[in-house]
Amino acid sequence: FDVSVITSGGVPESGLPYVARVTRGADLRGVLLSSIDDEQHAKDLELLRKIILHKHLSVLEFSNIMYQIECPIYIARQLMRYRCSSFLERSLRTCGPMEGDAVLEGYKNAIESGTKREDARALLPLSTRTRFLWLLNLRELLHIADERLTPAAQYMTQLIVGAMVDIAAQEFPHVIRFWKEQR
Repeated sequence: FDVSVITSGGVPESGLPYVARVTRGADLRGVLLSSIDDEQHAKDLELLRKIILHKHLSVLEFSNIMYQIECPIYIARQLMRYRCSSFLERSLRTCGPMEGDAVLEGYKNAIESGTKREDARALLPLSTRTRFLWLLNLRELLHIADERLTPAAQYMTQLIVGAMVDIAAQEFPHVIRFWKEQR
């Protein structure tokens, strides 16, 4: 499998406490969320820690990450069960299977015999690799991690979600640290 970040967006980690303060009446007009004053930093981190500790996670929906993931189809389908995110997958109907799959012989023979790709893909097993983009907000990432980073989850799924969390920690180091502490 392979996991990489394509982009992250929305509110940066330093702006999440300011978003949270809206529930207490704050007005964000004129606040530049990408350059928060360092004077507030300790208070902001404490508020962020409390948000995660008390699971007031709606604030995290304002930040998102887009991953590109390569894995077997059966693993992709487990991950795609999470509906509060967006997916865009490489099409077997139009592209055919990715090179390097050991199961291509029957598929290639069918194509050479005149079978359309969209029909020949039925010959491919669920272990065929796929590539997809996955856009999800930070709250959904932590929800998925809570469910899939357990001994009961399939091992490859654990590895992929673990890699996603590790990558997210580069962009949202305090959020991920506080989340790990409360687990």
